[in-house]
Amino acid sequence: MMHFGRVAAATLVACVVGSAARAENGTPVEYVRVCDAYGSGFFYIPGTETCLKIGGRLRAERVENPSELGVGTIRRQVGLDVSETFLYRMPSYVDRFGGGVDFEYGLGKRGSPLGDYYGFVYGSFDYSGGKEKASGRAEIGQDGVTGTGFTFGRGHLMYGTGVIGTAPGFGLYGEGEISSNWAIGAAGYGKSFILDEEDTRSPVVVLRAGLYGEGIAFDSRAKAKLTFGGNPFPGFYQRYKMETQDYYAGVATGLDLVLFPTERTRVTVGGALNWAYHWGEADFRQVTGVGGGNRVRDELQFDNSGFVVGASARIELQYALMQDWTVALGYEYSYLPEVSGVDMRETPNDVELRGVSTGIDRHFGYLKMTRGF
Repeated sequence: MMHFGRVAAATLVACVVGSAARAENGTPVEYVRVCDAYGSGFFYIPGTETCLKIGGRLRAERVENPSELGVGTIRRQVGLDVSETFLYRMPSYVDRFGGGVDFEYGLGKRGSPLGDYYGFVYGSFDYSGGKEKASGRAEIGQDGVTGTGFTFGRGHLMYGTGVIGTAPGFGLYGEGEISSNWAIGAAGYGKSFILDEEDTRSPVVVLRAGLYGEGIAFDSRAKAKLTFGGNPFPGFYQRYKMETQDYYAGVATGLDLVLFPTERTRVTVGGALNWAYHWGEADFRQVTGVGGGNRVRDELQFDNSGFVVGASARIELQYALMQDWTVALGYEYSYLPEVSGVDMRETPNDVELRGVSTGIDRHFGYLKMTRGF
């Protein structure tokens, strides 16, 4: 996820799993260690030397908004110093909620030039979505406001860069929202190398490689109305609609190092690189009513595509609470490159409306409970 330090998130993961079967005398048989090599949460498939893990999770995360969007214009004057700001801006982040499922299927012990390893295939799918709202209200004579009106995304031949009313009694009111949806799916093959199989607490190195596809979208709508005496003033308004979509398809590679500080604890440190082709687009449409049925329209279409590389890193601490139960706390950071957006400007009188592509950061922590049967 994807100035990225302004994104925070939290993930709650609940896994439904089984554990290794036991011999008739009640003691674990040899394949317990085989399942352990893949990580926590695997259960043994009787009559084979394979292990399987099926999991599900609920997630809550905060993702950065790649666009700079505002609506309505407020003018303030202190002495000779005149400044203009938007009535309100869209939030710089969106909180999203969703969930996911995953599986890993162990293929047993195999040999390679690097040494013996335990192979497995994996797959996963995650989705999240959320919405944020914003609003603003201003009136001439309050909080230093000396003018209210609208600034256009680009200059207009007849009306210049906007319209401002300065008579007492005029005001401005508006509200808007921005939503975001995200989904990712992946499938591939992995290898777990136990560095010393004679040592039950030996570190384990896990390698993964596979295909993945990811999509993220933002949708923003906002409006503002000129008021007089607290009531709408006919014919003067501003509203916009913005939609962006970005898609990624390519190869995901990962590396984890699993450590066992004590008999009850497991620490996993890892990272991943996503090599993908990306294509995205942004569409922005704004209309401003300037009285007498006249309107000023601003439109922008922006396309963005090419090869990109994304990255993520994570750390997880797992603790065995009691027989069959473990709890894990983790943190993950991810970077999503070249996300499409629209930069309206910092203030109404800054740069013109333009399309942008920027990397966004995502941070999330998670709590995972695992039970073996």
